[in-house]
Amino acid sequence: MKIKLEMIPKTRTEQIIFQLHELTAEHQELIDRLKTDKLLEMILHKGDKKYRVLPKHILYFESVDKKTFAYTTDDVFEVREKLYQLEEKLSTHQFIRISKSMILNVKQIHVIYPTLSGRFEAELENQERVKISRNYVPALKRILGMKG
Repeated sequence: MKIKLEMIPKTRTEQIIFQLHELTAEHQELIDRLKTDKLLEMILHKGDKKYRVLPKHILYFESVDKKTFAYTTDDVFEVREKLYQLEEKLSTHQFIRISKSMILNVKQIHVIYPTLSGRFEAELENQERVKISRNYVPALKRILGMKG
């Protein structure tokens, strides 16, 4: 398959064109993902500014002092939604609850370590470590396809 990328001026509308002999399941999955990612684009806040961020760029969401924050590799944003609302909204995009105060982007996990207390610890792609509460370990194992 040949891929062609053309950079255009900001005055023109961006578009993606597929020229296919046949629409396969893989093609459809790619199309669905492109549509869904764009639809799920989130508005995050930092001070009086608003930023558009795709969920795939978010490492995790955390609730602290009745406020919800989104953490990316190099920034922290405030989110106006509650953690349970984000959990529902992002459940089909590899986000999973790992504690009462945190939802993790599973695609950002680099390594998982079991701890002595039955909990897990995940090292993320940016080398940050987060703790997975014992109650949420089985769900994480399921989503990662781990046995036991």
